[in-house]
Amino acid sequence: SPFTTDFTGNTDNFTVVQNDFDSYVKTQFIRVVVKTYYVAAKMRIEFLGCDGKDDCQTDPCKNGGTCVDGLDSYHCDCTNGFSGDTCEDALYGSLGCWKDTADRAVPTLEGTD
Repeated sequence: SPFTTDFTGNTDNFTVVQNDFDSYVKTQFIRVVVKTYYVAAKMRIEFLGCDGKDDCQTDPCKNGGTCVDGLDSYHCDCTNGFSGDTCEDALYGSLGCWKDTADRAVPTLEGTD
């Protein structure tokens, strides 16, 4: 749902007014609308595409991946050795590595030439 925040401007057309946000603003587009009002310029800034929710809140990225919040979406930046939408796929085969497990242990080389 859209949300709106109005900030107080100046009342004398000379005083500079600064308004700060409590946290970062996530947006797709910024639209600046400049209009003249009597003899002074008035400016309106619109942040378009803000969804106001954290899509990474559920911590969806696995194996040390970093979640990057989007607009009604997220993507995972995977650590080395992992891929997939949520970094769920190990890349051992494509890196030429062998993941040893108890049922596939490397046999001993003792007594061989």
